[in-house]
Amino acid sequence: MSAGKDLKPDRVEVDLIVGTGDPASTGEVLAVCGMLYPVFGPKVRIEGDFERARLEGCVFIKGKKSTKMMSQF
Repeated sequence: MSAGKDLKPDRVEVDLIVGTGDPASTGEVLAVCGMLYPVFGPKVRIEGDFERARLEGCVFIKGKKSTKMMSQF
């Protein structure tokens, strides 16, 4: 049994607009999110706002908690 499989939710849907107020740091945030695309897939949509500082959107996560992993330690 792997820890990653126990922690990964069954369903994830994210729709966010992210802006830091600084175009360079907003680009860095979007670059990190782009590197995580293979993990989360197309159900995670993140759009950059390069003009304003803001974080808005919807996040939906569905799954089960696993106590098996905790009991192994």
